[in-house]
Amino acid sequence: SLLIVLQNLLGKFKVKYLRRESIIISLKLMKASYPMMDPGTTASLTLSQTRTQINFNLKRSSIIKMKVHTTEKYECSQCLKDFSSKNKLETHIRIHTGEKPYHCSVCKKKYRQSSALKIHMADHTGRKPFQCTKCIKSFARRNYLEIHMRSHTGERPYQCIDCLKDFKQKLHLTRHERIHTGEKPYQCSECLKNFLRKSQLERHVVIHAKT
Repeated sequence: SLLIVLQNLLGKFKVKYLRRESIIISLKLMKASYPMMDPGTTASLTLSQTRTQINFNLKRSSIIKMKVHTTEKYECSQCLKDFSSKNKLETHIRIHTGEKPYHCSVCKKKYRQSSALKIHMADHTGRKPFQCTKCIKSFARRNYLEIHMRSHTGERPYQCIDCLKDFKQKLHLTRHERIHTGEKPYQCSECLKNFLRKSQLERHVVIHAKT
């Protein structure tokens, strides 16, 4: 029968990442592709057609698996916050560790993200190509201009789901939400005390510097 032929053929394939579920998916897709094929009929597929169909179905099953993997979440062990990629998690962890690997070559200021360093460099170059049409104020980045425009329009697109308070910037909402969650991501390396805001940690660190 067709099923036996397929099973024998699959047994000869030495595919490194072939798993049982891939075979099952392939067989099911084969059946769907050839609904008239029945063990009791005289019709049959050529070996070439069978191989081609199996390869196609295995690729389809791999795509299905990849879609499942894209929904994988990466959790921070410190605050249990989830992230869609490992890179985003690694960037977030720097909030807890205090690591700032990106250095300004002019003033030696440090940043957690390369994008933040690029924004900072505009302060040294003075280049601000994005200009407000309302007050002629200029900005180094387009998103800075968009945020600024909300001061003219009154738009507050970010809302807290707990108290329904509105904010102009996502950063302000994120900070505010910590009041509800109790999250304190900024930790003192000396006494391990945690703080809600970075500015609070910076003021606290001065105490250790004096002692």
